[in-house]
Amino acid sequence: MKSKILVVVIMLISHFLLAQSKGDRKTTDIDKEIEKSEYDSKKAKEHTDSLKIEKKKADLKSAKNLQKEIDSLQERLKEIIPEDKYINSRISFVVGLGGSYSLDNVYQMPVVSTSDNKVKMEIGQRERITATLGIVYTLYIYRIVDNEHPEGYLAPKGISFVGFFNPVSIFKNSNIEDNFSLSNFGIGVGYKSVTGFGIYGFFEIYSIKQPKQWFIDEFRNGDKEYKVAGNVQSSFSSDDNNIFRNKLYPSIGIKVCYSFDIIKSFATAKE
Repeated sequence: MKSKILVVVIMLISHFLLAQSKGDRKTTDIDKEIEKSEYDSKKAKEHTDSLKIEKKKADLKSAKNLQKEIDSLQERLKEIIPEDKYINSRISFVVGLGGSYSLDNVYQMPVVSTSDNKVKMEIGQRERITATLGIVYTLYIYRIVDNEHPEGYLAPKGISFVGFFNPVSIFKNSNIEDNFSLSNFGIGVGYKSVTGFGIYGFFEIYSIKQPKQWFIDEFRNGDKEYKVAGNVQSSFSSDDNNIFRNKLYPSIGIKVCYSFDIIKSFATAKE
């Protein structure tokens, strides 16, 4: 009986020691798995950091190459269109035609009626057409690309300001007005196309000979004679300063002009 109990005790002890040995081995295996996972995570992080560094290097290299391309294009642009060739083209000369409307009445040359020797006065037309010379300044310069210039060129266009004088009157307000005068000036603003043509609204002042105000007040009704030293006058001369004076008239209108860079053209011809 005692021997049986001893055998059972020995078997229990053996079973316990075997179970404990298996538990120790299981714990060791878990620790190894943890260590392996930590190692793999560290390696993955190092690889990710390496990829980030390489990507940053590649981005910096691309940016550097892009800047080189930009610098190269800018140099080519300067060779194609040097700055001093197009900045001056903002300012150019203009020629054109324009119609204007006077803001005040303009009188014709007074005449003496052959039937009753009375002075007759007529109001002339307020509209006039003149030839224009001047200078235009364009605010903006644009790069233009077309079939003839695939590489592009710079040209001024858009809002422009113009100053001018009108030396030649094609259609006059009055028959007293001279055909040629250097006393007609104006300023305007409008739009200039890349072709050089532009349309401008303007305000101008021009000077023409007119009867003096006392003469107009006296003879505007056409029922009086004009006498000098008791003699009835049958005609008038615009050179008579007792009757006529130069009067300034304001007017507004529209002009169509063509602009050209005469300075650049002269420089090109000289080369």
